Amino acid sequence: MLSILFGLWGCSSTPTVTGSVQDIWNKPIEGAMIQMEGTGSQQSSDSQGNFSFSLQDIESGNVRFRAGHNEFIHDVEVLVYSPEMEGDSIDTLSFNLYPKPSNKGFFAVGQSEYAELTGGELVEYASPFKKVYGLARVNDVKLSDATPSFVYHSTLRKEEIKQTNLSAYKLAFTEKEAMTSFLGDIDVEIDLWVADGAEIPFNLRSLDQDHMYLIEFPSDLEKGVYAFSGRYLEGKTDSGNLPKELQVAYTFEIK
Repeated sequence: MLSILFGLWGCSSTPTVTGSVQDIWNKPIEGAMIQMEGTGSQQSSDSQGNFSFSLQDIESGNVRFRAGHNEFIHDVEVLVYSPEMEGDSIDTLSFNLYPKPSNKGFFAVGQSEYAELTGGELVEYASPFKKVYGLARVNDVKLSDATPSFVYHSTLRKEEIKQTNLSAYKLAFTEKEAMTSFLGDIDVEIDLWVADGAEIPFNLRSLDQDHMYLIEFPSDLEKGVYAFSGRYLEGKTDSGNLPKELQVAYTFEIK
């Protein structure tokens, strides 16, 4: 995260920048460690999440500040500073930290806490000429936000995630599917949640900690059930070629 801040807070003799550390739900984080990189200077946030740094003897340029806590994912802010700005007012540095997930997986960012998506095993129905992949069950994570965001704690690097073709799909419950055989098309009862249309684009951004990512959708999602999965939900990839964590589908519902 990059914040361009102009000016200084504090008296002319000792320029000072102040700031606060909160979680993504705007609750103060006490005891977060804030470092002014390249100087060795660090502060701990108080009970209200506040901190301040003296900018005495700091040269002109970009000054990076990093905030971290053992229960949260780190974040970075950048101050554009020049000693000539002394006396001008500035916005405070503001850090909003995502809680660190306790285990690997997908976590929907709710109104006050995470909702973990559980992985569901995919079922395969196959005929000599056709395969259908789907889920027998979907989990009960229901979201009211049409543009939800998710924290993904993975074992994979960002490049590896792209190689696995992690995708999002809308699902539809299908009772019967026409399965092609040597005798022609035969309606087979499958009772599965299957991909309803093409994959849905989303943005994957690395957070300031290894194997932590933020997933955001650029446009509203319609009401319905969705899943994160490898491309084999479309029948395009053998699930055995995917990392174990992506050999299942992680579902959620937009209410």
